[in-house]
Amino acid sequence: MARTILTDAIWEKIEPLLPPQSGCWGRPSKSHRFVLEGILWIFRTGAPWRDLPEEYGPWSSCYNRFNRWSAKGIWQTIWQALQR
Repeated sequence: MARTILTDAIWEKIEPLLPPQSGCWGRPSKSHRFVLEGILWIFRTGAPWRDLPEEYGPWSSCYNRFNRWSAKGIWQTIWQALQR
């Protein structure tokens, strides 16, 4: 199992800021927390997306969710909430 970064306390602050958890294409999606751990692994290591360990699921799922959240301004909201 991959090492986790998010504590339960931090996750409780972040979870309400994320869009509803649902699969867009008719199949269940990975949990936001699981995908966020993968995104944070990329941030922490500086590795290319394609080098994301398989433990976090397909690299493209993390990459696509990162991009969607960026376009919607969700990252800015998260950073502001964590700074408070």
